[in-house]
Amino acid sequence: MKQGFIVGTGTYAAVPFEDKLMIIYNGQQLDVVNTEQQARAYIQQHKKLNPKPRAPRKPRASQNSQKIEKPSSGQQESETPKPKATKSAPTKPKSKSVPVEKPSTRRKKSA
Repeated sequence: MKQGFIVGTGTYAAVPFEDKLMIIYNGQQLDVVNTEQQARAYIQQHKKLNPKPRAPRKPRASQNSQKIEKPSSGQQESETPKPKATKSAPTKPKSKSVPVEKPSTRRKKSA
């Protein structure tokens, strides 16, 4: 009986199957070969044709999100642009069964 083996971090394996070796990649059967040498060659070829997927790249910083430099001692502070204030989004209720009371924009008449 033939002996199986694992290649790399366990993504590839050659498992004994009758008197042959079954090549498995990420839990899926790829092929059945006769010898260990054929199995290793098949795995090497499969690695070249199917490179490991890489993590997606982080998006590049846009011009608006770049840091604003602080003025040096020779510059005045009024020359640097100040960030604009943004309005916060209205709060939504956590549960649909509990209504949220919005503050009134009308002024009450005093008597």
